[in-house]
Amino acid sequence: GYDVTIFGLPGSGLGDIGTISGNLASKVAAVRARTGAARVDLIGHSQGGLVIRHFLKYRGGASVVDSAISLGAPHYGAAVANLLTLLGLGTCAGVVACRQMTIGSPFLAALNAGDDTIGNVRYTNIASVNDGIVQPFTTSFLNDDGNNTNVKVQKQCPLRSVGHVALPYDGTVYSGIQDALAHRAITLNCFAL
Repeated sequence: GYDVTIFGLPGSGLGDIGTISGNLASKVAAVRARTGAARVDLIGHSQGGLVIRHFLKYRGGASVVDSAISLGAPHYGAAVANLLTLLGLGTCAGVVACRQMTIGSPFLAALNAGDDTIGNVRYTNIASVNDGIVQPFTTSFLNDDGNNTNVKVQKQCPLRSVGHVALPYDGTVYSGIQDALAHRAITLNCFAL
């Protein structure tokens, strides 16, 4: 029942996340013009969640977004990005977005300064303990000031194993997305395919 538009990260998501959020701003403006919608819902997987938050904080997105849903987004960084530097690959082998997603990066420090969940946007962050990329998985969660819900898949579905890449395709996660879009409490369907 939703009008869906897919926004693929330009340049395979290797470039500056702030620049990519500018592309998202253009896409959102085009969708609003085409549909006449005053507000849109955004769902982002992994780096896509950071693109959404940058758009909300720095590009006026908070005034045109109703729900922001992230799946395994490294809001507070991903240790795997730090590991690349530790293994002697320099600063993420020169990949700008990777450097920005390292735990403690200047990019994340600025993005997370002040209120994590700005505006009148409903934030939902879904993460899995089995996420092999965004670790610790809790870096996918945002601080709550009344408009945020953090969902650990295994809290409701202890036997559900879903990794990072599978998050946007998993039926249980999808059931949580449906609840978030409908502004309902997140009640995961542990047996969804």
